[in-house]
Amino acid sequence: MIIRFSGGLGNQMFQFAYLTAQQKRYPDERVVADIGDYDTYIHHNGFEIEKIFGLDIPKCSESEKESHRIQMTIKNKILWRLGLKEAGFPKRIQDNCNGFDCRFLEKFKDEDFLWGYWQSERYFANCKQEIENLLKFPEITDEVNVKISSEIMAENSVAIHIRRGDYLKFPELVDLSETEYYLKSIELVKQKENIKKHWFIFSDDIEWCKKNLCLSNEKITYVVNNTGNNSFRDMQLMSLCNYIIVANSTFSWWAAWLADNPKLIIAPKNYYNNKPGFDEDICPESWVRI
Repeated sequence: MIIRFSGGLGNQMFQFAYLTAQQKRYPDERVVADIGDYDTYIHHNGFEIEKIFGLDIPKCSESEKESHRIQMTIKNKILWRLGLKEAGFPKRIQDNCNGFDCRFLEKFKDEDFLWGYWQSERYFANCKQEIENLLKFPEITDEVNVKISSEIMAENSVAIHIRRGDYLKFPELVDLSETEYYLKSIELVKQKENIKKHWFIFSDDIEWCKKNLCLSNEKITYVVNNTGNNSFRDMQLMSLCNYIIVANSTFSWWAAWLADNPKLIIAPKNYYNNKPGFDEDICPESWVRI
């Protein structure tokens, strides 16, 4: 079975977790990745999961990759707009990203091409500890991040992830900055323990955060130093915090999931405006949904 990788780091981590789970479920079967999407992918930081976590993911052949390249004929464009994502690819099995789909726990044929994101820990419930062990961040060595990580570890730390930027272009995504999600989450964290907290803000729109978060008289650090190939350090720093307020983003989802015994993880009830199944299955039951 061939698993297509696409998207940014958080999506790659879900796809890797699913690939690993399928390898474990079917140890005698061939389970490989197609990373051909990154030949022309210009968003985020390309295919970065291997270099960050020191992985060596098995890949399909060039001929297999070519056989499943997107063929955007006029006919296929029309079919795709009608929701028929498998059009023109008889061996493709599509995850429609609308909640956990038990089909993907099955054994597929060697040449079957699996296309999706598998954004639920239910897909890799059979190897959660193994995934945690494989997705270990490299040691922090640069001066700025060493300082921030030391403060996070020494204090009662709260991570808040706020993603605006590209999200404002997609009406199907819930714009959490236009809801009361962050205000309610902040208030809930404040109610936990009568101890002064240090708030660490991770965002692509720091100016919005400064104007809109109700954090007056609080100790705040705006983390702005991690960009480009170093962006993953934000995920790593978030995972060190005692409290984590997750955005509707796979990036902070993984920061929370990889966190070592956090006191509280808060996640939004709604990620999308039109995918109730996805919203129901995306988060572990132990997370508080607002």
